[in-house]
Amino acid sequence: MRSVAILGIDLMLISGIGCVASVQVGTNVEHTTIRRTKAGVIPVNDVSRATLKLYKTIQLGRVTADVDKLCPNECLTCIRKAMREAFADELDDAFPGGGRKLVVDIVCRFFKDTGNEGRLDLLVTLVDGRSKKELGKLYVEGVSDTDRVHKAGKLADETAEELTEYLKGRKEGD
Repeated sequence: MRSVAILGIDLMLISGIGCVASVQVGTNVEHTTIRRTKAGVIPVNDVSRATLKLYKTIQLGRVTADVDKLCPNECLTCIRKAMREAFADELDDAFPGGGRKLVVDIVCRFFKDTGNEGRLDLLVTLVDGRSKKELGKLYVEGVSDTDRVHKAGKLADETAEELTEYLKGRKEGD
């Protein structure tokens, strides 16, 4: 009698976490969690829609760290690059240029690229370009649950994308 091994692969989507892959070979079942990088914006002192609508230009301001050991220069460089690219690619309709300028200052609060969870936490201050008055403050956190995306560049890309989506939605009323 021939022995036949049964191989079944199921993928289930688990909201907010990623996918769980189950592989069954005979009677043994092995589970692997496939997770991704995710980011979120938490308004600390939210800027109003009416205020954001006054601004036609957006500019990346200072990108700093309040504790250098928690956010090294390599990470700050990745944040600058990701934000500039995201602003240019995602916010050109919402901020077409000319008129009042919104400056986005960023303080990196924490970066971790080792262990089970990568993390990049940013404190974002929205400032009027002329008066330098603070208009709002946002906390942006990026989390990665897989070893493959712990790199500063990937976490910076995700936090930049989340921030631009938030600003665009806030300005346009989504």
